[in-house]
Amino acid sequence: MKIYINDNELDFTLENEKNCGDVLNQIQMQLEKDNATIIGIKVNKKNISVDEIDSLSQVSIDDVEIIDLLAVAAVDIKGTLSALAYNFEKINQGFEEFPVLLQGNNMAKVSEVLKNFADDFDLLCKTISLTPLFPEFFADIKIEEKNLLEFIKEFSPFLEDFETAIKENDTVTIGDIAEYEIKPRLETYCNIMKEV
Repeated sequence: MKIYINDNELDFTLENEKNCGDVLNQIQMQLEKDNATIIGIKVNKKNISVDEIDSLSQVSIDDVEIIDLLAVAAVDIKGTLSALAYNFEKINQGFEEFPVLLQGNNMAKVSEVLKNFADDFDLLCKTISLTPLFPEFFADIKIEEKNLLEFIKEFSPFLEDFETAIKENDTVTIGDIAEYEIKPRLETYCNIMKEV
């Protein structure tokens, strides 16, 4: 049996493990010592859903050729959140230029800033969704007295309007939302998360 974590083969020696569930429990216990956890499982190239995890205790190790695991560590989440703070500073500089760019009809530069924001904001949402896995590392992080999940939810109402404005090429609304809604929140995020 071969075991991979994040595409790296794991040097794992079977001891008393009799089934796939036993193997996963041993790996999870070791990961927890390193403040990490499993977030995705494939057995014999088949994705295992949350509902199927318990059934792995009925799968003999003799029937398993390969286990692919996706794992995440608290330190990696913190690193991504911090790196995004620096990315958002650059994006905010682009938002500051929006009035001039929009007046000059420099839509190529506007599109570049919007794409960078969309990509990084998507990564931010995915990363923040992992923080509850490590409450001891992230529960005390507050942005304007809100935890990270609450902070990110505040973006929802105006992001829909922002998306609509982009589709309709409504440059006034694009500029207003970027300047008055997104930019201040990103600044607050940057100030807190660069120090984490």
